[in-house]
Amino acid sequence: MKQAIASASSPDTAMSLANALGLRPLDRVQVANAREIAEMRTCQRMYGHGELPFFYFQRVIDGERFELRNPGGQDVVVGPLDICDIRHGTPLIVKAMPQPVFVERLKHPPAARWPITPEAYADAYVLFAAKGTGGSLQAHVWFVDPALNVTGRPWAAPLSDADRRVFESSARRSVMPVVESRRSGPYSADCGCAQEEKRNLLTVEAFFASALAGDSAGVAKASSCGLKPPRKTRSAQRALSTTY
Repeated sequence: MKQAIASASSPDTAMSLANALGLRPLDRVQVANAREIAEMRTCQRMYGHGELPFFYFQRVIDGERFELRNPGGQDVVVGPLDICDIRHGTPLIVKAMPQPVFVERLKHPPAARWPITPEAYADAYVLFAAKGTGGSLQAHVWFVDPALNVTGRPWAAPLSDADRRVFESSARRSVMPVVESRRSGPYSADCGCAQEEKRNLLTVEAFFASALAGDSAGVAKASSCGLKPPRKTRSAQRALSTTY
């Protein structure tokens, strides 16, 4: 598979791969890039956080590379083969004002710019938040319609009133990159990963322990485990203690 990806010459390779992987803005990806790992190791010694670098996926650029940001807002660009793990999240889609609409409104007197009609906004993905010195938050977005991304860069767009409230309540580093001049440390977007791995481990342990104990109900429960890890039954605990 890697050879097929590496040998692909189409400019849409990265975009096609992003689609195949189901990557959307604010999905978390783990990077196996030697340079980024070396930087993260250095940051571990200096700051004490992060294992391997997790970043928030932002967008495909140049038709062949992925733009990522860590929770502190630092951006990196990597190739498709540098991605080794994906943690899918929920994209934040808002109603944002495209740059041409914003510029056109500036041509009119202030009194003529209001009210703003719903047609002035379009669906856009929030890529990251920028936090000002006074605590104000600005959303940087990438429009769902590619034709609206006229600057070729994330746009600091005005949002509708309702979506601005949603954005401001979500603008934290466990959800999206937040750029702040006073706090731009080399964080890793691994919030919740340890809990998820522990939950998966408990589920696997419960499955095998129940199977060894002949507990069909426990096997069925572990096989269909959802958000909460199953509790270890006494029979499962005995099976684990006698097996390992």
